[in-house]
Amino acid sequence: MIKINLIPKEVEAKAAKKKKGVLIAGAAIVFIAVVFGLYMARAAELRSLKNRTAQVDRELRTLRPVVDKVRQIENQKNGLNRKITVIKDLMQVRLVAPVFMEDMAVVLPEGVWLNSISTSSGEESLSLTLGIMARDNYAAADLLNALELSENFSEVQFTGLSSTTYGDEEVRTFSLRCRYNFKERSDGA
Repeated sequence: MIKINLIPKEVEAKAAKKKKGVLIAGAAIVFIAVVFGLYMARAAELRSLKNRTAQVDRELRTLRPVVDKVRQIENQKNGLNRKITVIKDLMQVRLVAPVFMEDMAVVLPEGVWLNSISTSSGEESLSLTLGIMARDNYAAADLLNALELSENFSEVQFTGLSSTTYGDEEVRTFSLRCRYNFKERSDGA
């Protein structure tokens, strides 16, 4: 079969060119439509994010006074807890001095006098420096022995024995350093 083309080549070239132009225009329209669709989706997402941000800002502004009030209450709570801790510490050691003097009176042998006391308090004990006067060396030794045997006193250190005249009697003066343990006393003090 023989095919005869009666359409002139110029018309055919023009039609092919027109077809090619339509395809390019169609592809451009599809590309523009896709880009525009992506742009619109991003714009909608941006609007949604702006709306959500505005909503969160409004919520934040309404909650800010509540958060400030909570912070203020927490600060007050912390202040009260510090005061409670101080009160508990004071209650724990409020009777330490009288009980210490009671315990000291028990271990202090006859012929020994306290001349001075200086203390510094720890969590469970008092650090003591005692100025002592004793009638003789035996009384001083009895005091050292009594302190070392006592459950309430520890780390006993003897320093600086000297003789001096007190009134018309010669006495021994010395210093003692020790710890007085007042935490968890069995007598409830």
